Amino acid sequence: MAVKGFKKYLIFYFEQDESINIVRIIYAGQDIENILEKE
Repeated sequence: MAVKGFKKYLIFYFEQDESINIVRIIYAGQDIENILEKE
C-alpha cells in the first residue's frame, strides 16, 4: 500500500491485538536483500 509522501520507503510491521507494531523502515533505494540477510 502506498502512503502519500512516503513512496520510497518500505515499512515492515505486524498487527497485534488492537495495535500495529512497526519493525523496520527501510529506504527503498538501499540493498534490501543485503540488509535483511544480516539479521
